[in-house]
Amino acid sequence: MNFLNSWSLRTLLLNPFVFSVLVWAQLWPDDRRPFLIPLSGQVESGATRDFSKMRVQLWGSGGRNVIAEANVNVFGAFDVQAVSGSYELRIVDWYGTLIHTQSVSIPYSLTLRISLGGEAVRGAARIPVSLTRLQHKVPKHAAKEYQAWRSSLPAKDQRGGIAHLEKAIGADPQFFEVVNDLGVLYLQEGRLSEAYDMFQRATGIDAGDPQAEANLAYVLLLMHRYPEAEEAARSSVRADAMSGRGRFLLAVSLIEQKKSLKEAQFHLAKARDEFEPARKLLLRLEGSQQR
Repeated sequence: MNFLNSWSLRTLLLNPFVFSVLVWAQLWPDDRRPFLIPLSGQVESGATRDFSKMRVQLWGSGGRNVIAEANVNVFGAFDVQAVSGSYELRIVDWYGTLIHTQSVSIPYSLTLRISLGGEAVRGAARIPVSLTRLQHKVPKHAAKEYQAWRSSLPAKDQRGGIAHLEKAIGADPQFFEVVNDLGVLYLQEGRLSEAYDMFQRATGIDAGDPQAEANLAYVLLLMHRYPEAEEAARSSVRADAMSGRGRFLLAVSLIEQKKSLKEAQFHLAKARDEFEPARKLLLRLEGSQQR
């Protein structure tokens, strides 16, 4: 049973929001699409944040599927559209990890202001950063290229983003954020070997970073190197026991090795409320067991 060869799971891993949106679009023939009402919002925070790595989702009744979603721009603003009704609004990070949730009704006449308070993104405040990263001084040229990439995110220029990050890493091979983010862009381009090299390097710079370990686990799964993927996913979960993404990847690695379905289901159950692909896979497993 190779879960990673399924289009829907690969899509959910890279972008856990796409599948539900596609299904939603198919429910309505073009000539009977419902009238969509815009909802504008502003995310505010007392802590330093990278708003451009956040997404806003509107979940339907019962929190079973994503009805609409939108990127948050570098200034914390967003616009999302949905039909009139009540929704659960969620803010998630690049990896699908839940940051904030609240109820919202559409139409909403004013700009919706969402205060995240002084908390850092879930996990960032309580996961220790390595001493190497804390002491590392980023050269100006590398910082300039990295900032140029972040500023270009709204344009979705993948090739241009890779060029900026490759210049940054050329100026500073130990720039953790650049190494990790370049790996993500390589992965999105299907350049698995190069993505693997970046994530391997990122875990070398900071072996305690759960997202870098999870990224490494994911690319190893795509390369069918399941025992190594399991090891990286376990490292991610050890670094952040609350990581839904890490537990999901660990479960997939166990399933692919036919090792322990019981442990895989345990991790999926732990992750399902926070990481949507975990809920979908758990339902699929439970359904296959009932047949």
